[in-house]
Amino acid sequence: MPIIGSQTERAEDSVSTRLSKEQKQGVKKEATVSVSSSFTTKKRSVDEIIAGLFSRGISQQEQPVQDKRVWHEQKHIRAFLSDKRKAIAYGIDNVLKRDISGNKPIIVLMDGDRALEKTVKETVIDKGVAHRVDAYILDFIHF
Repeated sequence: MPIIGSQTERAEDSVSTRLSKEQKQGVKKEATVSVSSSFTTKKRSVDEIIAGLFSRGISQQEQPVQDKRVWHEQKHIRAFLSDKRKAIAYGIDNVLKRDISGNKPIIVLMDGDRALEKTVKETVIDKGVAHRVDAYILDFIHF
């Protein structure tokens, strides 16, 4: 998504028409999206997982109605520009606020950004919920 130059916090590297090797046109801003939701676990076989990966070509009308799954309930989504720690803390706070018992396990799904993984692990320690994290799942499939 293009960002207006005046909305960035730093000036562009160059105003010349030719850029040197290490210069990039414009200024990149990155959004960190925080999604929290509840879900009911469902054990799946290897065949079900593989079929799920390759079912993109099947239209909604071709799928049996009883196969329809609601994976996430009470989904809560917020995006933060260039503030990973704030996005992660917001998501964890939202999960903790919704868990009245204080005992539900936490599953963390994230992409392969090493800085994101480090920040998530630091934040769950800071929030005192590291013992409740059952799994960190790396999302490496993007359609």
